[in-house]
Amino acid sequence: MPDASTQGAVFVQTNEVQNAVVAFRRHADGSLEELGSFATGGVGQGEPHLPSQGSVVLTGDGTRLLVTNSGGDDVTTFTVEPSGGLDVVGRSAAGQAPTSVAECDGLVYVLTT
Repeated sequence: MPDASTQGAVFVQTNEVQNAVVAFRRHADGSLEELGSFATGGVGQGEPHLPSQGSVVLTGDGTRLLVTNSGGDDVTTFTVEPSGGLDVVGRSAAGQAPTSVAECDGLVYVLTT
């Protein structure tokens, strides 16, 4: 079950050439408060958004955030802090132009073009 702190968090990626994740705290009334921007260290496509479902995924246990870097052929893994902040764990090669990532029971699946 996800940590209670991540149940109130929203994460989106920028898909900019210098890709980043923007983290938000979600309040009880549904409003969002920006917590900050966190560089993935990877490369996005430079488009305003990545036209893909699942390019940012929180693992089932709520401890890691997986983000595709579709312009750089890898996936960044972050540790999710109790505050909703993110720390980069590392990047993993994922094949050509990864656009979607999923996790189930600790196994990670990546869709590439």
